[in-house]
Order: sequence, then structure tokens, then C-alpha cells
Amino acid sequence: AVLAEGPLDRVQSDPRVIEVYLGR
Repeated sequence: AVLAEGPLDRVQSDPRVIEVYLGR
């Protein structure tokens, strides 16, 4: 979740967000 320089807390709560950041 290196791309997520802010919503890191939400990324941990929603592992799907990581795929969106990396998949995007």
C-alpha cells in the first residue's frame, strides 16, 4: 500500500482497496 499515502488505516480495514490502488 505504498501508493496509499493517506488512507492507510482504511486500506488495512479493506484489503480490497489495496487491489484497487495496485490494480489501478
